[in-house]
Amino acid sequence: MPTVTVLAKAQLNHSPDDVILIELIEHPGPSAYRGAPLLLVTWPLKATMCDLQRFPEMAAVAARLFATAATELASIKARRKRSEPTRG
Repeated sequence: MPTVTVLAKAQLNHSPDDVILIELIEHPGPSAYRGAPLLLVTWPLKATMCDLQRFPEMAAVAARLFATAATELASIKARRKRSEPTRG
């Protein structure tokens, strides 16, 4: 069963249906048997509408969402690297 880690989630508009979700999907087991980790980006099922005055705010939300996901992914990688046994 894969492990799913939510990296970032944001609501673009006032509708609960306007959500973008970014998840890290990892398969357990020895590396020879598991697939490479994947990122799953789930977009709203319907088009998101906004007036022209709110567009800069929505664009900023989307940019922060992807920046948060990238930062969280880097943090996960760094923690795992620190926890790996050193080879000598």
